[in-house]
Amino acid sequence: MEFEIEENKPVSMAVVQAVSTVKGAKPWSIPPLAEALDPDALDALFETGAGGTPQGADQISFDFANFRVSIDNGKRLTLNPLD
Repeated sequence: MEFEIEENKPVSMAVVQAVSTVKGAKPWSIPPLAEALDPDALDALFETGAGGTPQGADQISFDFANFRVSIDNGKRLTLNPLD
């Protein structure tokens, strides 16, 4: 499942929103993202500089709430079930 990350939306919020949407659950009913990684550090990896391009990572993947979460350039988020 692929999702576009809205411009100026923190990547961490996009992850929580995407996972809760796929699970059909409220965001507060899924495990906290902080149990998988530091949300502030994730957001910092994809902060944009002049011209709107990410200043840190191009791509990152991690496991969260029974999904493999992949983020590309802070613009595309992909969820793949781990089961």
